[in-house]
Amino acid sequence: MPPPVTDRTGLRAVLAEAEQWVRPARPATARHSRRDRTLLLAVASLPELTEGADLARIAALAQHGPEAGLHLIVAGWPPPPLTEDTTQPPLPRSTKVALRNPHAFISDPPGGSYGSSGLNTPVFLDEDPPAHLFERVCQELSELTAASAHLTLDDLLPDEPMWSDDSAEGVATAVGQDGDTSVTLQFNDLTPHWMIGGRSGAGKTAFLINVLYGLGHRYAPSELTLYLLDFKEGSRSPSSCRASGTRPGCRMPGPSVSSPIGSTAWPSCGSSTPR
Repeated sequence: MPPPVTDRTGLRAVLAEAEQWVRPARPATARHSRRDRTLLLAVASLPELTEGADLARIAALAQHGPEAGLHLIVAGWPPPPLTEDTTQPPLPRSTKVALRNPHAFISDPPGGSYGSSGLNTPVFLDEDPPAHLFERVCQELSELTAASAHLTLDDLLPDEPMWSDDSAEGVATAVGQDGDTSVTLQFNDLTPHWMIGGRSGAGKTAFLINVLYGLGHRYAPSELTLYLLDFKEGSRSPSSCRASGTRPGCRMPGPSVSSPIGSTAWPSCGSSTPR
């Protein structure tokens, strides 16, 4: 979690991040995705001399944020009306909590009503939790978060059956995720060739292996033939191979090549006519 901001510059940076979260608004169906997140913006107090434009941005986030998973907790709203420009109406779509010793008063929620004067009962705040309880809960949440972020190979494998795609219109495989959207690399009439560039150690080989494994999973040997060339060690004679299972059964030309899974060398295979 980033540290809290304490000045107008920091406030504007946080507001810009929240606005980026809201715009463009994500469809309602996306809220059910396991990769989706909720952003909570907590404003404990506003910096001195906060300008009217910044207050209007907070109000706009309160109005349009819920559909995008953005929620606000704002203390001290509306701020003192120092000028006509900074005078603000109640925060849109908000439930007001007024702290009145020794209890709190809860206003009507957005779109609902408790009656003529809000929730007709005092709400008493609990005492602060002891430090050891707070620390224990944070530790448990940290461990749960770390466990949920752990991925296994099964989590990354595609759900569709192996060798289920047809190469008549070209071949394609997923190479990554952009939010909830799968990024696909396609070899067809529109994009017949791809060139992957990057410095040494940037991940070119890992990327190519992911592409080969993805293609090998989607397309049967009768649909796809792979030719792998690697001139890094000075070899100049290509070998051909066919996709086999989820691991293309190939030996790249040049010195002995180890499989990315374990240390077993890829089996070589005979020549074949590419499709």
